[in-house]
Amino acid sequence: SPSKGDRWTGGVVWPGHYIMFINDHSTGGSLTVLADLAPDKVPTIDLDAICFGFDICTQSPGAPAPVPGEFYPVPPTRILDTRNSLGITNGPVRTGDGRHSSLNPVVRRDEAANHDLKVTGMYGIPESGVSAVLLNVTAVNAPGPGYLSIVPKPARAGGGLGIFHDQGTYGALPSTSNLNVADGNAVPNMVLARVGAGGHIRIVNSWGPTHVIADVAGWFGTAGRHDDGAGFVGIVPNRLMDSRVGIGGPVERFDHGETRELKVAGVGGIPADAESVVLNITSVLPDRIGSYVTAWPKGEPQPTASNVNGLIWTARANMAGVKVGDGGKINLRSWGATDVIVDVMGSFGPYGGAVTAIEPQRSVDSRSGIGTAPWALGHGETRHFTIAGRAGVPANATAVIVNITSVGSSGGGYFTAYPTGAAQPNVSNLNFGAQQTVPNLAMLDLGDGGKISLFNAQGNAHVIVDVMGYVT
Repeated sequence: SPSKGDRWTGGVVWPGHYIMFINDHSTGGSLTVLADLAPDKVPTIDLDAICFGFDICTQSPGAPAPVPGEFYPVPPTRILDTRNSLGITNGPVRTGDGRHSSLNPVVRRDEAANHDLKVTGMYGIPESGVSAVLLNVTAVNAPGPGYLSIVPKPARAGGGLGIFHDQGTYGALPSTSNLNVADGNAVPNMVLARVGAGGHIRIVNSWGPTHVIADVAGWFGTAGRHDDGAGFVGIVPNRLMDSRVGIGGPVERFDHGETRELKVAGVGGIPADAESVVLNITSVLPDRIGSYVTAWPKGEPQPTASNVNGLIWTARANMAGVKVGDGGKINLRSWGATDVIVDVMGSFGPYGGAVTAIEPQRSVDSRSGIGTAPWALGHGETRHFTIAGRAGVPANATAVIVNITSVGSSGGGYFTAYPTGAAQPNVSNLNFGAQQTVPNLAMLDLGDGGKISLFNAQGNAHVIVDVMGYVT
């Protein structure tokens, strides 16, 4: 069969239930795979993927190293909504990581299915050659304080015949989080998720059955496949819209159901040939429960997805990757009356660098002194964090994808993140109230010495920075 590079395709297949033994003589690695095969289910062996793309495997010496990939935007599409049995069909995501103590295999399979979401082979995402996906994930009706972590589905543990141990893909819970929830309000956050075994990602829930929604904004290829996409270049964050003061539009709040256009390409430091933009969208003081803001390319149909779920009479921000539409513009629509702020952090285009998604690693935690002094950021303080050369980020990285979390602030305020050495911009990355834990994803250029700077507007607040990926 025609096979070359990093993708190998099978030839003639007789239907059956197979155990396959695969040796990679280039790296010395080996896999044992359990799979059902048929003429219409000929596998593609993807050497860059966890389990080489198979759903059930053991892998030695471990998962392949993350690979860089270029970006392919898709129309904002809902791929998961546990309220409607979309993506995960057996109810809200339960506590844990999919492991169950029952000896009944049916119960164990049901529990695993409650935490695993397939993201490849649908919604405009290829079946193979996908390193990561960019998702807007929203937690709904969480019963109490907790967090969600989005991680790649790993290979099974225990050697070759560990493929039969269906609890073998579970180890320690991850030390990082993507969403922090405290009550029944809808809490969104953008997530860069590395794709795991069989094209799945895994949702880990710290406490309490929680409905989860995920809208896909795009996907990343691999170095050996899908290499005609767009790369990322960051800028010093710049404000493109603020309806409170008339930047990018009139000095008035969005009415309920109102749509406005916003020019995003060729302005604010973004090249005119940008294909997608990375924005921080903030809903300020919405007037109703269930409010949200949706962004999409001008000239395309309005999607059912949302970008920011507002919290009544509060400011809430969320990062969004939005494809550039007609005339270099996007549309913004509000459900509920609200002020809207849009800050741009960078763009994807033919001029940019590839993104490497990694398993999340903690780079900074002021509570324990990881990567910074072991005390909270003070009122008006700016602190600098070295990102390059640590926590999975190589020294030659030009930009990073980080989840920034404010913890236990003494009062309401906001953080501003920007490349070290640049003038502090008049933007915000996340808004928080007293004693809240609030995360938000950011894609930032690295500044002097491979660092980013973080300004705390008011009060005292601890900060956590988890690295999700980097740009080279």
